[in-house]
Amino acid sequence: MVAKSYTLKWIDKILQRSSQGVRTWENTRIFDIRPFRNAKWREEGDSYSRERFDEMAYDTFEEMIRLAKPDIVLVCQCETSKTAKNKLATALSSSVTSAGTLSVLEILGRKTIIVNGFHPSYFTRQLWTKDGDAVADEREPSCRWPDLSVLSEGLLEFAFLAAVNAAAGRKISGFGQTNLSSCALHGPVAKIEPVHNANGEQSTSVRLTYEWVSEADIASPKFIELLKQTPFWGEMDRKMLELADLLHQVTLRKK
Repeated sequence: MVAKSYTLKWIDKILQRSSQGVRTWENTRIFDIRPFRNAKWREEGDSYSRERFDEMAYDTFEEMIRLAKPDIVLVCQCETSKTAKNKLATALSSSVTSAGTLSVLEILGRKTIIVNGFHPSYFTRQLWTKDGDAVADEREPSCRWPDLSVLSEGLLEFAFLAAVNAAAGRKISGFGQTNLSSCALHGPVAKIEPVHNANGEQSTSVRLTYEWVSEADIASPKFIELLKQTPFWGEMDRKMLELADLLHQVTLRKK
């Protein structure tokens, strides 16, 4: 199966890299949200038949998840966010902008940690050699903007790393995810900074950097205290505590 699927080859490589060789495609459940419905079959027939058979596939996927009872689900597709009638298929849809973030979703009566990712085809449409090596297709934007392609691939790798850590009861924190996500989507940011000449006179200059946020962008303690008084903070705090509790439960189940 893997020999004929370049996506699975990439997933297997990143699984091994992010878990120091512990995780591979052979010991990790990899689900297709539309099982038995490849692109060729979906193109055949009218739109009514396509939708009907897609929904049957979603129902099959839901039954597979019900039987598997996963603690962690890494979502790597975004096609079902608006098209699927199946509620689980709609809920398990991600996006590049949210890649690497963790949340809690109740799936069939069971709370599950969701890690957002996206399909590898987002960051590059590639030609491949028989050995599975990627060769850039010059017709694609990823070839004209190779830095964004590399950063996007790095962002998806981070999502895999976040999922592997979540499976061990850990959550990655810091500015890295925000910077990587912003760079993968938009490239470097232009920042206006003060400069001084030899005479001590001050002016400004523009600097291109991949550091979108840093410690200087942290909200002040006073502003955070004001946020705590809003309903928004209470809901955010509740979700953070729920995620922390579920990560702890995952750790206990591993022991």
